[in-house]
Amino acid sequence: MPHSYQKVVSRIKALPKQYHLLELGNIKINSSKFLFYVITVPSLSPQAPNILLCAGIHGDEPAGIEALLFFLEHSIGQYRRSFSFTIFPCLNPSGYDAGTRENNRGIDLNRNFLSKNIELETRLVRDFMKKKNQKYLFAWEMHEDNHRESESGYTLRDNLRVFYIYTVSPKNDVAREVIRTLKINKISVTKRRMVYGESCSNGIILNNNTSVSSLRKGTFDEEMRKYTS
Repeated sequence: MPHSYQKVVSRIKALPKQYHLLELGNIKINSSKFLFYVITVPSLSPQAPNILLCAGIHGDEPAGIEALLFFLEHSIGQYRRSFSFTIFPCLNPSGYDAGTRENNRGIDLNRNFLSKNIELETRLVRDFMKKKNQKYLFAWEMHEDNHRESESGYTLRDNLRVFYIYTVSPKNDVAREVIRTLKINKISVTKRRMVYGESCSNGIILNNNTSVSSLRKGTFDEEMRKYTS
């Protein structure tokens, strides 16, 4: 289902001025133009660690975009004493506008970071992070299971309608805290022990270097690993 990226831009531009809005580029596809943004929100404490939050690399997964916009509009203030934030609210503007997983050129941006023919959206993100070379305490990329289409190699019944999280931290401390908080707020977490071929415990999948997770080479989560432990 298509959405209006222009409405996303309007909400971004209406944010408080102390939130730094940076236009990284103008993506031109046919007759359409999409401004590409990153938002940095400095902490009130100069020594505060940095957090990276991202959503919408697949255009048919709008929930994460809405979550980040809501967070920026209503909730981020209570965390600014403890953290600084870098936020990509929508990594695939043309796909979001069209309601498609891929961008308007038919490219899955979340498999594009190692491509020889890198898309502009991917390059803008990669170059920004490389130039800034910021180290993040915590990096989070939001996704959403499609309730209308099955994942490759799976049936529609395999698609989850409840929360689960991939983590690369062996301690799983942040992931466990996320799960605990969700349950307190009565948000459903999966009880499945296998999710898309990977072991899942209490809603947490440890994304290590197994043959299954190696399929994620060229994804944004692999790119994020360069900048966080």
